[in-house]
Amino acid sequence: MLVTGVNLTPVANAAETAYNPDAPAVQVTSGVTVKVYKDKNHTQLYDPNQPVAIGQTFYGQISFDFSDAEKPTLDSPTRSYKFPDNINVKDVKSSTLYDSEGNVAGTWSINNGEVTATWNEDWLTQHPSNITSFVSFDFTLNEDAGGNDNKEHITFPGGGGDITITIDKSKVSGQKDYELNDDGTVTFTVTLKPQFAVQNMVVTDTMGSNFTFVDGSFQLDGKPVNAVVSGQKATITLGDLAKADKDGYQLTYKAQLTDAAKQLLAQGKKLDNAQNVANWTWDGSDNPGEADVTPNFSYKMVQKSNGSGTASDIKWTVKLNTGSLKADMGGYKFTDQLQGGQHYIGSYTVKDAKGKVVATGELNGSADSFNYTFPDDAGAQQYTIEYHTALNDENSTAKVNNHAEVTPPDENHPGGSDDGSYTPKGPEQPEDKNTYVTKDVDSSTAATDGKAEWTSLVKFSLMAANTDPTSVQFTDEKLEFDKASNADGSKDGGFGFDQDRKPVLTIGDKTLTEGTDYSLDKYGADAFKITFKSSNAIKAAIGKSDVQVKYWTVSDKTPGVYKNTAKVKYNGKTTSASNSYDIENTNLVNKTGSMKWDKDFDWSQIDPADTPRVLGWPTGRSMSIRAMAVSARSIHLAIRLS
Repeated sequence: MLVTGVNLTPVANAAETAYNPDAPAVQVTSGVTVKVYKDKNHTQLYDPNQPVAIGQTFYGQISFDFSDAEKPTLDSPTRSYKFPDNINVKDVKSSTLYDSEGNVAGTWSINNGEVTATWNEDWLTQHPSNITSFVSFDFTLNEDAGGNDNKEHITFPGGGGDITITIDKSKVSGQKDYELNDDGTVTFTVTLKPQFAVQNMVVTDTMGSNFTFVDGSFQLDGKPVNAVVSGQKATITLGDLAKADKDGYQLTYKAQLTDAAKQLLAQGKKLDNAQNVANWTWDGSDNPGEADVTPNFSYKMVQKSNGSGTASDIKWTVKLNTGSLKADMGGYKFTDQLQGGQHYIGSYTVKDAKGKVVATGELNGSADSFNYTFPDDAGAQQYTIEYHTALNDENSTAKVNNHAEVTPPDENHPGGSDDGSYTPKGPEQPEDKNTYVTKDVDSSTAATDGKAEWTSLVKFSLMAANTDPTSVQFTDEKLEFDKASNADGSKDGGFGFDQDRKPVLTIGDKTLTEGTDYSLDKYGADAFKITFKSSNAIKAAIGKSDVQVKYWTVSDKTPGVYKNTAKVKYNGKTTSASNSYDIENTNLVNKTGSMKWDKDFDWSQIDPADTPRVLGWPTGRSMSIRAMAVSARSIHLAIRLS
């Protein structure tokens, strides 16, 4: 983050000079002082004797004491400074520069290792001399820092001095990832990034009981390596490794799910012991490395959408085998069941994962169901089945339902089902243009404690008298954070729902009861969902009253815009409402001044109304000083800003 502070001495009658914002930037080459800190608040200076890891962020501050030749002026208002090449300075987009009184002073940015600031015309006209500034910035060392040594020397141009960073080369960083393959196996990858040459690198990998290693699958950067496998543990000897490039070394190997694990997943259960842990050591290592990953797999055999279209032609779409794990669809039987008020029309089509039609068949308009059995060679891929129905009474406004199910060929394969519905508008029913949710926010304390209170209304008062309360859902699952361009907080502002306080629902003065009036299906840091129940309180609200939902979020107070969106699903339609609040950047520019007595100053010659001008006090400055000067002529006061 860049912070620019300004100290100045105003001159009452600055020379007339044309402002030229397009003038090339003048690079600062002298008067530079540098300090490096361990923390972003600049309270702990970096100790050169304390080793740090590659990739650690440092927080630097450079003070500039502009010489007359380098200070910003009206005809040359832009200044720049080039950081040393052996550090990576975090970019900052163009942002507004303020002075200590909150006035706009110009703009600044950091791009590609260079900071640039441009002062604007009005500000320079009022403050043309004795300008100093300081720049705060975040930086990391280059990945090749230290070379074969453990120290990196940084020389800041312009007399900024030398900073020596001691690098901790006793650790080898690494991470672990996984990828599910089309054949059902899992590829695990351990990425190792030694920043120095190591001897006799050995990786020990331990699988959870749900997996077994695939023999002969171990590779380092695509080349086979030997591994000794004993049950759930594999020991891979990589030998001597030179210092890694930016991509590191890629150790890969495959595993497959056990039959017991597949059966658990086929029953819709989760795997309790799926974690995979890798450790690595080398000759002389005091701090062995470790990384782990836990694969999360599941089958989702049926995903049915609600019907779309018109009363005379309702389109139904069912997606099969959409989970992360793919079942072999050979021998599976798909069944669709109508639940009254409609009949089949036309034909059905079956499409494979690429959208190619692989089967079709005529539908019996007098039947209440149809089925399709997949051939033995259907394979482990996703399929889509589409078909059409029509209402028996095309003027009906009653909702119709549809049930889809897949039956596996045996108990070792997963099955599943899902339901869909279609609600007709009717020939005379107008389009529903109502919005069934509102959102307000109280963020009065957000800048100090990070907390905000959100209030939404679920507009039951606008709903039809025959509304089924159980079909109404309230969700809040879209927390957005737009970090201020010169903020240096976390990526997401630490923005989430307060896990210490559940949402509170009320109708007027009555507080609703979870489990009786509604269910809180999910309440996480980034989303929650409320489904209403057919209780007396909710049924009494339909067409008359609204339900208030109050809930809370917390953040780490990073400057930026915090936005939240709530949704209500009603009668097949989803409407939403959003609101936001802004935590502004702290004023980061300073200006100092001083005052002294002039006992010989003759105030009898001065019109009180003209006192501020004589003092060189610009219009809009503090009225308390003006009042002091006018009302107390016996006090001879002279003001000099420095």
